Amino acid sequence: MESPMQQARAIEEAKERLEQSLAECVNNFLATHPDPVEVNVSFDETGHSETDPVSSNDEGLLTQIRSLVELFHTHEAVQRSGVRARHVTAIDSNGDGQAAVNVRYVYPDEG
Repeated sequence: MESPMQQARAIEEAKERLEQSLAECVNNFLATHPDPVEVNVSFDETGHSETDPVSSNDEGLLTQIRSLVELFHTHEAVQRSGVRARHVTAIDSNGDGQAAVNVRYVYPDEG
């Protein structure tokens, strides 16, 4: 059985992988779409997503983001802890091809 410290580290590593994967995904999209991009996707407790109306409407990009979040939620340490990715924002406001990615996480005790 993992110690609390090992469990916490496993969760942090899963979060880091998610954020890195999301940045790679969005940056790959930006390589072929030179316009500034803003993506906002919210996830409910069940993992269903809703896209903010100001988001990029590229369904392929949104599908990739949803898939990465779903994969994060299947990670063993994440499932045990109950942590959920609740909101993903990716913005390339100046069209330089490098997106800033932010993920808001919710823990079970935060409701």
